[in-house]
Amino acid sequence: MDTVIAKNPDAFFTPERLKANDIHPICEIEAPHLTPRNLELLSEMAQLLRENRTDFVVLIPPRYKRRVAHEQDLLAMERIFGPGRVFDFTRSALGRDPKSYYDEPGHPVPSVCKQLLDSVYAAKRMNMFFDPRRLGL
Repeated sequence: MDTVIAKNPDAFFTPERLKANDIHPICEIEAPHLTPRNLELLSEMAQLLRENRTDFVVLIPPRYKRRVAHEQDLLAMERIFGPGRVFDFTRSALGRDPKSYYDEPGHPVPSVCKQLLDSVYAAKRMNMFFDPRRLGL
């Protein structure tokens, strides 16, 4: 899908689709989304990852409509997965161009996801505090 969009974004991002998914000029903070059931499932995932000694990160990509993840959800995820494992890009400048960053409103294109993961793992390798804004993302 990434290559289809890259070759001809205007064919994929029709005026009707763009109008239906207008980007808000100002970031707005989302309401908390994590329900008790979500937290239970995330805890089970984290436990399985730890039991299998899996090195992992949790990446929250920028939102198409520039909605920022709620702090309560981020703190809950950090409690579940551990410090230094949850990376929030919802506050990043990266999510501002719908034609080049998204194949649909909720999903960044694979090349953007790769860029985000590469920056996270580079920061982890250098053992530095990660701030996507500092990296220009």
